[in-house]
Amino acid sequence: MHHLLRCATIALTLAILAVVARAETFTLTDGAVLVGEPVSFDERGVVIRLADGNYSERTPWIKFNQENLKTLAANPKAQAFAEPFIEI
Repeated sequence: MHHLLRCATIALTLAILAVVARAETFTLTDGAVLVGEPVSFDERGVVIRLADGNYSERTPWIKFNQENLKTLAANPKAQAFAEPFIEI
């Protein structure tokens, strides 16, 4: 029983660390900060899975600063949506 509990605890810890390791910090142009993993992209913006497991509202592309837009554009799923907002 103790072995099973220990294995479950280790698995949960690893799962939490995996989520935290993928978390990114996005400082928006209005000063708001989102910390999490971008999970959904479309022409309207981005949804972030937050560190607490909840999801953000869809954040419009125009609210991301240039550094964050470049980071997002590195994701093949976001590239076509983010690139038009990146200043040359």
